[in-house]
Amino acid sequence: MKFTPILYAGAALAMLFAGCASPSQKADSLAQKGDWTQAVAELRRAAAEAPEDVELRSRLARLELEAAEHHYAKGTVLRQKGFLEGAIAEYRQGLEAMPENEKLAAVVKECEAEREATSLTHEATLLLDAGKLEGARQSLDKALALAPENAEARAAMLKLEEEEGQGAGTLALKSKEPVSLNFKNSEARAAFEFLGKSFGVNMIFDEGIKGSLPRSRPRT
Repeated sequence: MKFTPILYAGAALAMLFAGCASPSQKADSLAQKGDWTQAVAELRRAAAEAPEDVELRSRLARLELEAAEHHYAKGTVLRQKGFLEGAIAEYRQGLEAMPENEKLAAVVKECEAEREATSLTHEATLLLDAGKLEGARQSLDKALALAPENAEARAAMLKLEEEEGQGAGTLALKSKEPVSLNFKNSEARAAFEFLGKSFGVNMIFDEGIKGSLPRSRPRT
């Protein structure tokens, strides 16, 4: 394929115009391609080289706001879809473009709290499955303190409360060593009722069971 002089001239002009594009034009071109980080960097570099250029500084401020809003919108969509890590990354890019943006700073803090709450909830779920109710409650209390509206943490707390309710009134034995229970001067029926409730055993008594438990005789 042969290049005519006209094609050479066109290519040369294109290169010339590309080289003569203003910083604002370069930044706009980058922004249109979705590269907001590089667009902001281009104008910041130009503004640093020409601090007296009021128009350039004004354009930079507008571009920083546009970049922040762009990343905020993308982050919000990702968050709504459940992609929390991606959302945080977008919000942070927005903060890089506009560090003083209070809206972005607040939502980053909120998302990080939500992420920590989710991690604590998963930890609590494992503890709950292992029967470690006290540890599960501690983790869930922390999770709900960080993110009170976290649906996963609230559901886990309801499950925990159900487990605690089922275990109320039962005797939790964590040791394998023998346990001594003193029923001295106790009614026989009352003593067996206590044992039944403590170990989840339904006791059925004959009408003739009354009186106190017999005293054990000392062994010789």
